[in-house]
Amino acid sequence: ADGGDKRPRASRLPILGRDNVARWLVIVLSQGFPEARATTAEVNGGVALLLWSGEELVAAAMVDVAGERIAELRFLINPDKLAYLQRRLGGPGPHFL
Repeated sequence: ADGGDKRPRASRLPILGRDNVARWLVIVLSQGFPEARATTAEVNGGVALLLWSGEELVAAAMVDVAGERIAELRFLINPDKLAYLQRRLGGPGPHFL
């Protein structure tokens, strides 16, 4: 996950395997974003899951698909990069960038 220096709980190494990814997601989302709501968007030509807390974008997950399976999830939780993405998106809702 890209948390920069501002999100120390971000994993700096890939988390491999669906069970490990699912476990990590449950822990991080339940502790870090308990009341967030999710929307989807097209970001950089691919699908992204966006987590919002009120009007603030708090996390983004870019999804790479191979066939019918998720091949890779890339998480963005760096506040500076999220602020930039939020300015581009304009707020919660369906988006295409």
